[in-house]
Amino acid sequence: MVLACSYLGGWFFWALLLFFGGFALWELSGLYAVPLPDRRASLLLLSAIFLCSSPIFSLPLEGIALLLLFAGATYFLLAAKGGNRTRIASLFFGLLYIGLPLRWLFLLRQWPDGLYYFLLFLVGTLLCDVVAYFAGHWWGRRKIFPQISPGKTLAGTLAGFFGGVGGVLAVGLLFGAPLLPLLPLGLLISLFSLLGDLFESMLKRDAGVKDSSNAIPGHGGFLDRLDSLLFTAPLVYFYGIFILSL
Repeated sequence: MVLACSYLGGWFFWALLLFFGGFALWELSGLYAVPLPDRRASLLLLSAIFLCSSPIFSLPLEGIALLLLFAGATYFLLAAKGGNRTRIASLFFGLLYIGLPLRWLFLLRQWPDGLYYFLLFLVGTLLCDVVAYFAGHWWGRRKIFPQISPGKTLAGTLAGFFGGVGGVLAVGLLFGAPLLPLLPLGLLISLFSLLGDLFESMLKRDAGVKDSSNAIPGHGGFLDRLDSLLFTAPLVYFYGIFILSL
């Protein structure tokens, strides 16, 4: 389903991102026991972000930011109660952390060469994670972030950079694109993938849980599958604009 919707693009890809993003946002809210009404409000605002970035209606980022500010402020004024500062912080953080990166990913896929850029993003990130996992499992001895992510090893982290670079170069060869500009992208994808993984691990560590949920057997939750992708999506989007399009 993921591969088919990604290939087709348009509304199919839009619906796929909204599906994954909605579940990930729900899981993030659950990590910190966000009240149920606030969770529903965050899902409505996430839907508004996607609606403003749909194939038929694209609102500039400044317009989306104002929409979120006014709509969020109105909601909390109407539903004001104790702990408003924490509730406001959790709602806007979740939308910033999940909603905006997925918006950039959708815009990336909408480009004329969107499939190429999407595969750069996806293959580079996934190969970085896969190579890092197996290298860490086989050769990893030295832990580098034991307090945040006990499974992260120096060997796995370094191998992940080779996976990220190899992934984007493989996509470049497949599409006959120049390879030299892809080398820095592969390194940056590996770095941002690591940051995204560690950041979500920190959130789970603070919440005292191993996985964001058990929605995907053997993989944890939707947020666990998106953690690295949320950081690499905007990276590839802006790298494509400022570097690869030159």
